[in-house]
Amino acid sequence: HSIIDDELIKTLKPKDEKFINDIWDYSETVWQDRTFHVTKFSKNLPYSSIQVYRKLKSLTGKSPSRFIREFRLKKAMQFLHEKKGNISQIANKSGFNSLTYFSKCFKNRFGILPSTYVQQHI
Repeated sequence: HSIIDDELIKTLKPKDEKFINDIWDYSETVWQDRTFHVTKFSKNLPYSSIQVYRKLKSLTGKSPSRFIREFRLKKAMQFLHEKKGNISQIANKSGFNSLTYFSKCFKNRFGILPSTYVQQHI
């Protein structure tokens, strides 16, 4: 008996679905690379940097840099949950050069510090 809000559901055209799948699949291969920069999307995928920015922003509401940062943060949360290292190791594995920046981004995204998440959820 739930009502689904049509504004929360987006139907993708096949070319948009391919784009999202390409970005997602490529992100799966590079998310741990601390030297990865969003300009590499367009170098390694058949899309220009402007296409990547515009399409990703229109389809997800996120810029490419925010998309990859949130991708990394979700992977890091999964690693924390699965106890695949301490917070510093996981931040490093997740492509963050700074533990402080990682903690700040994690808190901004999830509303909780990584250390608090570990204490409360593990």
